[in-house]
Amino acid sequence: RKGTVDILGALWMALGVASLIFFITTFQWLFLPVSLIFFGSFIWRIHHTDEPFIRPELFANVAFRTMIITSFLGMFTMMSMMFILPILLRDIYHLNTISIGFVLFPGAMCAAIIGQMAGRLTDRVGSEKSLYLALGLMLLGFLLISTFIGSAVWIISSVLIFGFIAFPFFQTATANFISKTLSDGQIGTGMGIYTLCNFMSGAFGGAIIGKILDHTVTDWTINPFAQAVGTASIYSNIYMGMILLTLIS
Repeated sequence: RKGTVDILGALWMALGVASLIFFITTFQWLFLPVSLIFFGSFIWRIHHTDEPFIRPELFANVAFRTMIITSFLGMFTMMSMMFILPILLRDIYHLNTISIGFVLFPGAMCAAIIGQMAGRLTDRVGSEKSLYLALGLMLLGFLLISTFIGSAVWIISSVLIFGFIAFPFFQTATANFISKTLSDGQIGTGMGIYTLCNFMSGAFGGAIIGKILDHTVTDWTINPFAQAVGTASIYSNIYMGMILLTLIS
């Protein structure tokens, strides 16, 4: 059927997200009320137009709402992990770009190979079990990285595999789960919201982690088993924070 695109609602949401990220990265407080104004305008808009950018009734679906939050937190940690890795390998191990690529290569290849397996397993055992497997792999991967930062670089390359292979399981399980919580008329919009939240979580993850790295100085590690010393302690603590977010997820 014919329809219209809520350009104004989309614009207000984009400006709200952009100004919030500006606030996170610059700590200029002017951006925070600006963001709240745009988000408030967006919420008002979707409740007062016939074809809103996001239909508010979707969030009355508890399963959908819960999975959106779970997906946001999970993707936040996954994207933060990928954002921080090259910086870690440059600052702690003093590797050049090609060497960093070689360190990340095994994990990336394992994720690519296991991608099809993740889809088949999700169809066979269900989204919930596949999602718990992904979260378990994330917890294990983040704990191992936090523990072995400062060890030989081949050890880091090996433990990264757990975090990388969690990604296809997590993405497949959450997408499949969301598609099954919505009616036929809501799937298109619901999956659009899911994708939008994933992009937003990646943007927020990069902004927040970058800010932490810029302004945190410590040689104390939260992880009692960590081998990190000096500057490496910051990275170890960040991965412990990712473990907390994964548990919440």
